[in-house]
Amino acid sequence: MATTFLKCIPVKITHMLSNKKKNSPIFALRILSIALALNILSGCETRTTFHGSLPKLTELQSLKHGLTKKSDVKILLGPPSTMSTFGPEIWYYIGTKLEQKSIDKPKLIKRDIVEIRFDPQGILAEVRILDTSAQSPVSPTTRITPTAGKQLNVIQQLLGNVGRFQGTENDTSAIMRPGGR
Repeated sequence: MATTFLKCIPVKITHMLSNKKKNSPIFALRILSIALALNILSGCETRTTFHGSLPKLTELQSLKHGLTKKSDVKILLGPPSTMSTFGPEIWYYIGTKLEQKSIDKPKLIKRDIVEIRFDPQGILAEVRILDTSAQSPVSPTTRITPTAGKQLNVIQQLLGNVGRFQGTENDTSAIMRPGGR
């Protein structure tokens, strides 16, 4: 059914455009409606995007535990997506696959994480592929950290500095006014 519908579209378009008066408002309306219909139909397409840098399994298998240095890993796999900030040196390679339909929010299809640990001497200690099937979303807190001082609105902030930057006549750091005053 879908193939017969698609086959008849060019026939209907050519029939709609076969108007002898190419400068008429009806012709322009037909062109506009065809363009709008094609634009709407193209928005229904599902887009798949890949983010991150995930090493291939063969590249991971070429790493030798206890022998491969940090610099060798960087040459072979490229720079990591992120590194640990505290504690032992850990590199993370993260790859994400997202799908998005028209104006919907992107939907996470798959996320793969490869964790590479190094010992204190910078030698490869462990390579793990993390299971992300059990991950759950983290919701940020809505609490606000109190700070000392006044809470000024925009108008108070703008008008609060009026008059603060005017120097005296003997003040050499004051801005020179026209006429030397």
